[in-house]
Amino acid sequence: METIITISFMVIIGAFIGGLTNSLAIKMLFRPYEPKFIGKFQIPFTPGLIPKRRDQLAQQMGKLVVQHLLTEESIRKKLQDDELKGIVKDKLISEWSKLKEEHRSVDEWLSDLGIKINKKDMQQFVTQKGLQQIDKVVVEWSTKTVDDSFGDFISHEEVHQLTSFLQTKILGIISSESTRFQLEKVVSNYVESKGFLGNMLFSMVNRQELSMKIQRLLIQYIQTEDGYQLLYKNVQKEWEQLKEQELGTLLRFFYKEEVRTKMKASLNQLLSVDKVLQLSVRTLLSPVNSNVTKEWIPLFTEKAFDMLVKQIPQILKQLNIEKMVEAQVATFPTKRMEEMVLSISRKEFKWITYLGALLGGWIGLLQGLLLYFTN
Repeated sequence: METIITISFMVIIGAFIGGLTNSLAIKMLFRPYEPKFIGKFQIPFTPGLIPKRRDQLAQQMGKLVVQHLLTEESIRKKLQDDELKGIVKDKLISEWSKLKEEHRSVDEWLSDLGIKINKKDMQQFVTQKGLQQIDKVVVEWSTKTVDDSFGDFISHEEVHQLTSFLQTKILGIISSESTRFQLEKVVSNYVESKGFLGNMLFSMVNRQELSMKIQRLLIQYIQTEDGYQLLYKNVQKEWEQLKEQELGTLLRFFYKEEVRTKMKASLNQLLSVDKVLQLSVRTLLSPVNSNVTKEWIPLFTEKAFDMLVKQIPQILKQLNIEKMVEAQVATFPTKRMEEMVLSISRKEFKWITYLGALLGGWIGLLQGLLLYFTN
């Protein structure tokens, strides 16, 4: 009986020591968090294993992440994944759909986003850019002839149309009452210039009737085919002469100060920033809605991912993920690390403790049996 009690006692003691040893070993992975001293002498095994080797752990963790987790190749494959591109594209289309239904004015929308716009400076910028584009066109065209720029746009048919237009305008001018008065005045001046003989000759003729006859003759002539051909030949001649001239001679007026002042005023009205900002976002975006969803967003998504793929080495170099992870792990609180590990492996650590107790109990049993049989 005494032997059984002794062996049982040795099993209990062995199990207790085995379980306590394993439990202590697990705790010594993290604790104590800081080195402990007796006077100037540092107590061995303080701090715990992980706090003591945290710097080396941080370095190895950084290398692990860069060399095996967040590698250049793994990131490239992810960015080239069609599913990811589809998610991003769908998200952009969704945001665009919300934006194109926005009823607020552009000014209000930008203000809500915290974007402030200096309307005066922007208007000056837009107007200046407009003037620069006009100047650029003027400079490009100045060395060209009228024929180079407009020769292909004005056909013989259009010259005939211009002639018909001029014929109608001339008939309107000649048929007017003021023209008749001018003709009568011209006849009178002509008669007076001839002296006594002229007055005597024209005393037998009514000057008003004479001016009316001249007016009718001019009208009849302009309406005839000969009159039309006369106008056409002169218009064609002037057009042929005009085609040989350089546009620079015709565009000089663009550089006059008064012309540029009027152009600037016209551009301020035509390219009014204030009017654009007062439009609703929906109104401003409606003309490009179909192009954005069907063409621009898919193209932008594809180009953006292609650019990111090409920039992966540079991005990783700038981020320096290895040092980033190392710094984060090095500053991570040991207590928080212990809680995180225990929250994941608490059950396994308990079984390790139980296993230590079991092994300790078996060793105690073997020792008791060995002592019994040797005695």
